[in-house]
Amino acid sequence: THELDIPSIAAGASTSHIHEFHTELSFCVLTSLAAAKRLTWEQTPWLPTSIAEKPATAISVHDAYTMASHVAAHVNTPIPITAPMLQRALLFGETYASATHSEQRGACPQLYVVFPHASRAFVRDETFLRVWHNDIVKPAFDRAWLDSELVPARGAERDFVGRLSTTGGGRFTGHEARAATGLIDHLRKGSTAPVRAYWPRWLDAAATGAGSSGIEGQHSDTRAAVFDAAWASITGMLRDHPEMLDFQDAFLLAVCRGRVDMNPGLPVDGLYANVGEEWDRAVDARYVVEGSFRVVMEMVVGEKDGGE
Repeated sequence: THELDIPSIAAGASTSHIHEFHTELSFCVLTSLAAAKRLTWEQTPWLPTSIAEKPATAISVHDAYTMASHVAAHVNTPIPITAPMLQRALLFGETYASATHSEQRGACPQLYVVFPHASRAFVRDETFLRVWHNDIVKPAFDRAWLDSELVPARGAERDFVGRLSTTGGGRFTGHEARAATGLIDHLRKGSTAPVRAYWPRWLDAAATGAGSSGIEGQHSDTRAAVFDAAWASITGMLRDHPEMLDFQDAFLLAVCRGRVDMNPGLPVDGLYANVGEEWDRAVDARYVVEGSFRVVMEMVVGEKDGGE
C-alpha cells in the first residue's frame, strides 16, 4: 500500500460530533478585593488541594501559560508578566456564592495576589508568611470587621467573649484574626488541616426570600467600600514595609476551575454569558478590569460511538 493511499485518521469526519464541551478555567484581573461578594481568607496557602483532580491552590504550569499573555494585556506593571509569576501567585481567598459556603473548594472563583518582582517561591517562607499575615493582611482584616458594623466593638478586653488575640489598645471585635504564630507552627509540623477566616458578609433578608441562599441586596455598596479600603490598606502597607521590597506592584487575579458544561449550539456570546452568570453569583463585576474576563473552552470531538 502506498503511503498516500492510507486512509486519514479522520476519515469518519462526516459522522463526527461533539462528545464534550465545557470549561474548567476562566479568569480575570481585579481592581480590588471589593470584587468579592463573599470571601474567605486562606491562611495556609501552602497546603495543596484539588478539584476534580486538578490543582485548586497553586496555579498550575498549564494554566499559568494559558493565562499569562491575556493577563499581561490588562495590568500595568514595570516588568512583563510571565507564566512563572502566575505560578508563584499567592492564594489569598476563595469567593463563595451560598450563605453557608457549602461549595467544594475551588468551585467558585479564587483570588490570587501576584507579586511580579518576586523571583523565588515564598509560600513556605516563614519570614514572608509572618510579615504578610501580621503586618499586612491582619490589620486590614481586623479593620474591615470594625468598619462593617456587623459585630459589636468594645474598648476593654473583658467585654469580649472568644476574642482571639490582643495587639494593644484601641477597639477590637470578636472577629479579630489570630496572629501568625500558630500558622507558622502549623507549617513546621506539616499539618494538613487548612485554616481560614471569613471576611465580613452582608445578607439582605428582604432580598433573599424563603429558601434562598442569601444575597447582599442593598448592602452591595457597603461591602464594596469596606473591601476596597482593605485592599488599599494592604497595598499601602506593602509599599511602606522594609521587609517587603520584593513584593511591590502586587495585583489581584481571579481564577475559577469549577466545571461548567456548555451547550455547543449556543453562539459565542451565549457561551461567554453563561459562564459569566456563574461568576456573578460571587463576584462584583464593577471591580473587574474591563475586557479582562476570559473563558477557556475545552471540546472533545470524534465519531459517534455505538448507540449514539
